[in-house]
Amino acid sequence: MSGKELKEKRNELNFTQEQLAKELQVTANTVARWERDEMKIPPFLHLALETVKRKISSRSQLDLTIPLSVKLLNK
Repeated sequence: MSGKELKEKRNELNFTQEQLAKELQVTANTVARWERDEMKIPPFLHLALETVKRKISSRSQLDLTIPLSVKLLNK
């Protein structure tokens, strides 16, 4: 995976570098360096990104099952 591909995947997730870093448990500087091809991207990163994508997807599905009245009460 190239830095450009990583950035595209991050943008598909609508994440900032900081948000992605938090999900991956690395620093935002690490994500920035990967995207600029200054550091080698770990070969397993594509698997980690798929896990993050599934995690985000399950959050969205969970959000759909919460009644609107509960959502409004939590604001």
